[in-house]
Amino acid sequence: MNSLKLPQSIRLTFADNANPGEPLTLDEDATDKLGHVPKLLRALVECYGSRLGEPTLWGGEIVMEVCSDEDLFDVTESIANELALTAKELEVNAMLTPPLALTQAVKNTHCIDLLRALATTYDKSELTASLHVASKTIELPHPKLSAFTEPKKPDDEQRHLRVSTIGVCKPGQDANVLLLGDLTLLELATIDYPHGIDVLVDMVVKGSTTFTGPVRLVSKNVYRALPGGKLHTQLAL
Repeated sequence: MNSLKLPQSIRLTFADNANPGEPLTLDEDATDKLGHVPKLLRALVECYGSRLGEPTLWGGEIVMEVCSDEDLFDVTESIANELALTAKELEVNAMLTPPLALTQAVKNTHCIDLLRALATTYDKSELTASLHVASKTIELPHPKLSAFTEPKKPDDEQRHLRVSTIGVCKPGQDANVLLLGDLTLLELATIDYPHGIDVLVDMVVKGSTTFTGPVRLVSKNVYRALPGGKLHTQLAL
């Protein structure tokens, strides 16, 4: 295929042996890769927008000129080096226990989404992007998707409560139910809190009972006690 003469460019090749200006038959592999081109183009523009020219279809490639007033090799090598460094930092972070948040694990945070797009498109279609400078070609990295491992986010529905109880409600299928001081409900799974309903009535009605422990919000105004909580009762004098 005749090459588009640009001093520096990024190229996405979706079909081999395609000549510009001639009909291009898209086989299954080329069609699959072509379908992932827009996502990768958007990621490239978001990362290096001011440095890239408009995408140009040239045979079986999408070509974007790298535009800069800087020295030719400085800008292109900068792109290649920071992507390679960030890919390595992501891989190292994924092996940590626990891993850091991605924005804390890498120096060039603007590269994360582009590398994720490179990884995703390669995983789904083996579409790659390459940087071309004169006669030099550098394939941009496409880390494994596992490299984007982050620490588990805290469960927003789980919390620790210390709350007073003011009543006992009709039991559920697998749990007794207490009415809390803020008029929310607390389910006590019988497998974790094997108190009989009569015992709970005595604790709540005849004394001052507080529940302390981990709970999960299961629906609006309804908590379910997790294992490890305790009911503390102070009998009325």
